[in-house]
Amino acid sequence: CGLMVSDTPKALMPAAMKLEGNYALTDEQKQKVQSIGIASGPKVHELVDQIEKLDKAILKAVVKEGKSLADVTSQLDELQQLRRKATEMKLNALHQLSQTVSKEQYERILTLSGWKTQ
Repeated sequence: CGLMVSDTPKALMPAAMKLEGNYALTDEQKQKVQSIGIASGPKVHELVDQIEKLDKAILKAVVKEGKSLADVTSQLDELQQLRRKATEMKLNALHQLSQTVSKEQYERILTLSGWKTQ
C-alpha cells in the first residue's frame, strides 16, 4: 500500500546522503542532515521500542490474561500518545530535511527513496 510515516526518516535520510552530481549535498547541508538524524533518530527508536513493548503487553493482557477493553484503556491511551509523539518527531525531521535541501534535491531524494512512485 506504499510507504508510511513510520518509514520516513529511515527511507529519506540515507537517500539524501547518497545524492551525487548536480544533486550532491554541500558540506553544510550534509552536516544539517546528519544533525537532523542524530537529533531525532535515537529518540524515535526509543519511542518505537516503547510502543512495541506496550503493544505486546496489551495483547498479552487481553489474549492470555483475559483482560477486557476496559482493563487496558489506560494502556491504549498511553500507546496512542506514544505513537503520536513518534509520528510528530518523524514528520518534524521530514520537514527539517525539506527545508535544508533545494527543491530539486528534495525531489531527487523522494525519487531515490521510493516515495515518488507511491
